[in-house]
Amino acid sequence: MRLEQSNLRSAKKLESKKRPWLDQKKTTSGDSFDGESLVLLIQKLQENKVDGFENYTQMVERQKIIDEQIKRMRTIAKPPAEVLRKISDGTLRELQGFLNDKNQLKEARRVGRDPVTPRSLKTLNGSQWLNDEVINSYIHLVKERENQDGSRRMITMNSAFVSSFKESGYGRVARWAKKAGAAGEEILGLKGIIIPIHRNFHWTLAFVNVEKKRFEYYDSLAGNWDPISLLRTWMKNEVGSKYIDGEWEDFYPGSQTPQQGNGYDCGVFLCKTAEVIARGGVLNFSQKDIPVIRKMMQVELLKGDLAAL
Repeated sequence: MRLEQSNLRSAKKLESKKRPWLDQKKTTSGDSFDGESLVLLIQKLQENKVDGFENYTQMVERQKIIDEQIKRMRTIAKPPAEVLRKISDGTLRELQGFLNDKNQLKEARRVGRDPVTPRSLKTLNGSQWLNDEVINSYIHLVKERENQDGSRRMITMNSAFVSSFKESGYGRVARWAKKAGAAGEEILGLKGIIIPIHRNFHWTLAFVNVEKKRFEYYDSLAGNWDPISLLRTWMKNEVGSKYIDGEWEDFYPGSQTPQQGNGYDCGVFLCKTAEVIARGGVLNFSQKDIPVIRKMMQVELLKGDLAAL
């Protein structure tokens, strides 16, 4: 019996190590952060409507209960820090050896349809701009993590999806969703769709949050370009009559999206934002974290694993 319990604890510990991205959602109380639920709960608790009559003592006691619940929820809802893992020295040596390989087109692996090569990973060095191969590969890893139990919960679109639809209409991208893994009414059964966007030398991110029936747009420069009308039109064409446009809302976090402090980190912000929102985490990384995030992304792509250390 003790052996079985020991094995169970070891298995749970190992599983936790394999999924470091889950650490961000945990709080000291064991509950998870959900800002929207907090607001709704506070509103509900603060309502003064009660059935029948109550004396002064009853009213005071009821208010104490309300205050305690609100205090507890505010403690739970304190956003935890972003997880920036420490990479082992051995992995860093392996990465450096790969980056310095004489054959800069050597493939460590293919992630999705794109090769991971020394040349592509070097776009994650310093102040380099990320190319579409790296971005599509990283978004693929995020999608695979969400679908790791064998279910089809999330799909991704190629970085050329929005521009192709905008320039050529639905006919140009009619088969793209099917190739991605879900088409037509199947889309309504997903958790979401990750869509990287490249426009005017700048990378941004759209996320079709199917669970919340919400079109989300994240821009690390808080620009005013709006792709959501295009996505609504695409959904009408793709899903058909089962898509009720009036039931869906738009979500623009604007400057609440982590903001870049230069002109070259937009691709990194896109990838990390996609990784966080896909797992329901908190977008509280910043420009100062980007050098570490760049190195983490190199290792994750080299290993083909978002939990790589």
